[in-house]
Amino acid sequence: MTRLLAEPVTMTLEAFLQFSGQQDDGNHYELDEGELITLSPTGYPHARRIMIIGAYLSQRLDRSVYDVIGGEAGIIMALDPKPTVRGMDIAVLHRPEQRPEGMLRQPPLLIVEVISPSNTSVYMERKRRQYQTFGTQEVWFVYEEAQSIHIYRQGKPEFLVCEPPAVFESSLGLTIETKELFV
Repeated sequence: MTRLLAEPVTMTLEAFLQFSGQQDDGNHYELDEGELITLSPTGYPHARRIMIIGAYLSQRLDRSVYDVIGGEAGIIMALDPKPTVRGMDIAVLHRPEQRPEGMLRQPPLLIVEVISPSNTSVYMERKRRQYQTFGTQEVWFVYEEAQSIHIYRQGKPEFLVCEPPAVFESSLGLTIETKELFV
């Protein structure tokens, strides 16, 4: 995570949506309580892990009930005066009758973040808190090198660490075999 300039750049939601829609520089942008954040492309291991996990979830969840989306799908979690727009690696949500245009405005049931070497613990904990405050039921932090998943659940404060060959039950009612996520 980097800032564009040495001084923080603040934006309204409207300005951010216009700005991020005009950029073609390979970066991904987020808005953290009004502050513009720039994220660089992550690389092969990150992209590969996202595809493996996304495919795993997509194959096992009922597609008439759930949508599995990826590719830094944007979600507007807070509006002015301190707007927050985050991108997530993978999200699972109830399949809407009509697919929304633009960014999501409803909390996904599950958000999966594959942790990059540049992600600090402070940055990721802030994102996790924002996701859960917004109403996301379950958040996974996937650590590539450690081959572990940190699972945070809403409602009953719970934190699990699972490593292959562990099996756990997701809040979606799906049994997850971690060895299948780290192939």
